[in-house]
Amino acid sequence: MRESTPNSPLRIGAISIRDAVANIVSTIKTFLLWVADMLEILDQYLVEKLGPNWWHDTPIAIFALKRCPND
Repeated sequence: MRESTPNSPLRIGAISIRDAVANIVSTIKTFLLWVADMLEILDQYLVEKLGPNWWHDTPIAIFALKRCPND
């Protein structure tokens, strides 16, 4: 079995896809994961200040699950 050459269009396509995936993952980590971290920290703060069901009777209650494991 022969090895494909580095300039094979299939290899170039595969490398392009891998580079695109790496860039997308990097962008997600850079621009989105900090938001998830911040939301978790804020939630813990609100639980400590207002109790475990702090979101009840607030405008964001519509985003809560219908049944939460800790409710």
